[in-house]
Amino acid sequence: MLGRMSKEGTLPSAPPLGTGARLLLTAAAAVVVLAGIKATSDLVVQVLFAAMISIACLPSIKRLRQWHVPEWLAVPMVVIGVLLVFMALSMIVANSISGFKEDVPTYKDSWKEVVAGVDDWVHRNFKRVDKQWSIKKAIADVFDVETFLTFLFSTASGALATVQNVLVVMLITTFMLFEATAFPKKLLHAFGGRNSERNAFSEATRRVTTYLSIKAWISLLTGGVVATMLTLLGIKQALFWGLVATMFNFIPNIGFAIAAVPVIVLAFLLHGLGIGIATFIGYGVIAVVGNLLEPRWMGQKLGLSTLVVFVSLLLWYWILGPFGMLLSVPLTVIVKIMLEHTEDLRPLAILLGPADPDSPARSRPSTARAAIPPHGRGE
Repeated sequence: MLGRMSKEGTLPSAPPLGTGARLLLTAAAAVVVLAGIKATSDLVVQVLFAAMISIACLPSIKRLRQWHVPEWLAVPMVVIGVLLVFMALSMIVANSISGFKEDVPTYKDSWKEVVAGVDDWVHRNFKRVDKQWSIKKAIADVFDVETFLTFLFSTASGALATVQNVLVVMLITTFMLFEATAFPKKLLHAFGGRNSERNAFSEATRRVTTYLSIKAWISLLTGGVVATMLTLLGIKQALFWGLVATMFNFIPNIGFAIAAVPVIVLAFLLHGLGIGIATFIGYGVIAVVGNLLEPRWMGQKLGLSTLVVFVSLLLWYWILGPFGMLLSVPLTVIVKIMLEHTEDLRPLAILLGPADPDSPARSRPSTARAAIPPHGRGE
């Protein structure tokens, strides 16, 4: 046997895995990775939050560097600016919570009046309705105002706690920003002449930065319009609801609708049918205009199909909780870019892309790969 091995040189190699086996191994690896992320979601959320803040801050630091501000000063300036923004947000949320608590009796009384009015109108106009049947109980079974208000308080309080507990996140962000300038050099030393890995990192950073900047401007514009509209309608806590619209607008497809529901309900409760309908129409107009403008501004920059965006929203929410909804699109974009720059997994990236396979977002990775010099391909 030893003689045979020495003559042949090596043992016979195992047959290559088929396509089905490779797909099963890839799916199993993905399940293991996602389960690990879910198990450590508390830590992962903080790191991801810091990473997204860092990516969003990179253009500002680059601009300061162009103005000849040294790095050791530019990074703290940007971090302090972000901290001031979080402090302002926490003040807005805290003031809104105290205002909600003061108005709770008013909300309850208004709700009782609305239900009593509906009950009286039903029995007055529909004579066949049994007098023993009370619409008050029927409405209470479907919608409980106390449960609704408790949900609002808990959500706002949770948001306040998140905003106030950002010291760890900002500390991670600071270190990330200091590392950002040295990271390209690390990639060069790590991968040498292999441009594919460096192209993947550059493309992911560029595409996520573009998405965050465009989405931030659209969300700020949306929140400003909402706050202005609610102020003109005389609805309390207009600034807070504008902030809610800004934050929830980062959630694709359903975020703005979720932000609109509590405001419309409170408008009907406190201000009557006319203001309630006006609020409903106002939110509807803003949603329609936003759905028309956002795709034009975004274009095909993301390279994701609508179905993938919606499914990723559910998936990242299950893994990371509410924070996963906010970052579902950037995280999915990063995953897609990693797939595009991995030869065996490139077909999966195509499946995640838009309906038109020749869109600009699909053509960029192939262009980047075509630019790799011949000796880089062979490594």
